Parts: sequence; C-alpha cells; structure tokens
Amino acid sequence: GAAAWVAGHPSIAARIEVDFKSMVPLGIDAFVEMSVESVEGRKITTRARLLDADGRVLAQSAGLFVRLSDDQIRDALRLARGAP
Repeated sequence: GAAAWVAGHPSIAARIEVDFKSMVPLGIDAFVEMSVESVEGRKITTRARLLDADGRVLAQSAGLFVRLSDDQIRDALRLARGAP
C-alpha cells in the first residue's frame, strides 16, 4: 500500500498476497523494495519484497488497490479522528 500512496495514489487494499520465503527473524535490519506495476483507471497494482541485510528475499507480495476519491479520503480522515 505504501508504494501506491508514495506514488501519489491514495487508495485502499482490495487484495494483498504475501509469500514468505523464509523465517523473518526478530530484531534484524531489513529492507523493503516496492513499486507500482500498473495503473488502470482506479486500479493500482503493486509489488514488494522484504530483504535481509545480505539481499536475501524473506518475503514478496503483490497487491491490488483501489484509488479513493477526495470525498472518500475526507470521510476516512473524519472517522479516524472520531468525528461522526
């Protein structure tokens, strides 16, 4: 989801798939590579990988996100702040 937002596509998840390639140890330094693969109308497709310090892939993911309208963003922010 961060890939879509960083690329300027405020959106909400429709589908997220994560494949863990190995155990992810606690307390390690890890890196995330993420990208927007395509934008078709309101649909944003993303991919990401979680890598350890040696560059080994710990997990990879694919996501489908739906772009939010300005009204939907305003409503979500209002609800997040506890407003009716």
